[in-house]
Amino acid sequence: MSHRCHPFSGSIPEKVWNIRLAAERLNGVVVPPGGVFSFNNEVGRTTLESGFKWGYGIASGQDGVHTIPSVAGGICQVATTLFHPVFWAGYPLEERYWHLYWIPAYTSRGVVGLDVTVDEDSNLDFKWINPTDDYVLIQTSTDSDTIYVSLYGKKPAWKVETLAPVMANRVPPDPKPMAEAEPTLPWGRTVAVQAARDGFDVTVTRRVIPAGDGEPRTLNLRSRYAPAQTLTLVGTAGIPAGASVEEALGRILDPQGAAQNRPAVQATPTGPEQSGTPPQTGATAVIAATPGSTPGSTPGPTSQPVTPTTPPTSAPTATVRPAP
Repeated sequence: MSHRCHPFSGSIPEKVWNIRLAAERLNGVVVPPGGVFSFNNEVGRTTLESGFKWGYGIASGQDGVHTIPSVAGGICQVATTLFHPVFWAGYPLEERYWHLYWIPAYTSRGVVGLDVTVDEDSNLDFKWINPTDDYVLIQTSTDSDTIYVSLYGKKPAWKVETLAPVMANRVPPDPKPMAEAEPTLPWGRTVAVQAARDGFDVTVTRRVIPAGDGEPRTLNLRSRYAPAQTLTLVGTAGIPAGASVEEALGRILDPQGAAQNRPAVQATPTGPEQSGTPPQTGATAVIAATPGSTPGSTPGPTSQPVTPTTPPTSAPTATVRPAP
């Protein structure tokens, strides 16, 4: 039996809704002996029609990365919460993608680099294998501010060793805050969707040592996180006559009124789709924002699926395209 929980207190209501809905769909799933678990298959369609709500996603293109609305924001927190007991229990991974930015809340047992991002529309899935002869039961639940995930089954006859994460290529963030006009949010509403974070590469090595004379399974779990800049979205839907979007953005960037020191403001596109060319292999992830923190799930622009024997070596470019 293995457990993991993640708090989501302070999250926007849409993210809380999506977390609870995805967790409900996973509760009671059984992975049979020799079976492969697929997060996307078990959660099902992540659309407005299937009950999910708008959250936020991060788009990566020629103009850099920026946060935009996207359906089912928050479900990557569910996937990551499940990933942790799967990782520590030693189950083999079939497919895993990491976030564009590192999210400190996803640190597990003091180890960074243990996160998962998912999105069915872009074929970003989280898959793991049950190689044992016993069934594994997944149980999930939520309370007012936390999601809980537990794995139940017979303890596998192997030993798990994890080395300290190896970090490299640290890149400091741009300290200048940004504010963007967001036409899908009502006038007067602001959402902090990113906080300044370092970018870095990290490799986590896990060795699963079977009982007897079998060969150990070694997993080199590699992730690459871009630096994140502080970003606040400012709602512009229903702007009253005489109101100024520029002034609203300025109040976020310069609450003391020092206009001459305001950073540049970049407005998000207003069309139903964002600019950028969709990648050929997976690229969209959906997130929801927690005020004062980085978003909850975004695709890494260098994400590749990994297996216990083959670490990622190449990367598509990530682009988020919200549904109309």
